[in-house]
Amino acid sequence: ILRPEWTLKGDTNVGYFAYHAGFAAVAASVVSMSRKKRILLVSVLLTFLVMLKGRSMIVATVACMVLVRSLYSDSLKRYAGFAFFGLCAGFLIDLPLGGHLMHLFNGAMQGWLPYLTIGAGSDNLAELSGRRPLWAALVPLLPDAAWVGHGFGAFWTSVRLNHIYAAVGWPAVDAHNGFIDEILATGIIGLVLLMAVWFFVIAFVRSSRFIERRASALLVAWIVLLLCFNLMDSIFELAGQFPTFLIMTVALASITLADRTSSESTYV
Repeated sequence: ILRPEWTLKGDTNVGYFAYHAGFAAVAASVVSMSRKKRILLVSVLLTFLVMLKGRSMIVATVACMVLVRSLYSDSLKRYAGFAFFGLCAGFLIDLPLGGHLMHLFNGAMQGWLPYLTIGAGSDNLAELSGRRPLWAALVPLLPDAAWVGHGFGAFWTSVRLNHIYAAVGWPAVDAHNGFIDEILATGIIGLVLLMAVWFFVIAFVRSSRFIERRASALLVAWIVLLLCFNLMDSIFELAGQFPTFLIMTVALASITLADRTSSESTYV
């Protein structure tokens, strides 16, 4: 584990482990339990993420842990938490756009560089483990069906898989960015509708007086964490798998419960 080169990523999809650990860590930071149990559980989950070396996942998880605590806090810590979350979110968003913030701290990270790059050198960070050349090859293809996309799962044909492999030098089977993959599949219209659903859920649970503040804060943080994970992975379209299925289920349950409680309150 202490060797910089050691990783499970070569023969294991660590996302299927890291997603669960990340969502559990965010939940553990807010559910009712003693302080000692909370610290122990969160420490174990974050240690697990560090062992998996899910670099952007660690930043996203910590940011959303702070966010969920800030959403129901009424003290000065609320604004400090929002500021910290904003910095982390800006860093995560900047990575796909160019990684300027990462380069600013490049000197300060020299000692940790072998671990941050999993022994692959600074080029690994600069190219985001091969994601940047992949995105550079995919972005010019977006205008081909920009508004409606190619169809659900229809872009990644054998011909395009071979074309992308020849362009980037490694066998990519998705865009490793949920937003790009959504445009390729359902177009700008599909992406806008998808984001509208998430924003509607956030607005609903935060405005409903029938959903407890801590529960609504957790759901909002989970949705934000899903969006953050999709910056480096394509999990929007994994509708029947964790974590997309979890959030859709919790969101529908929350809306249904709030609506039923509202109706019963009005009737009484």
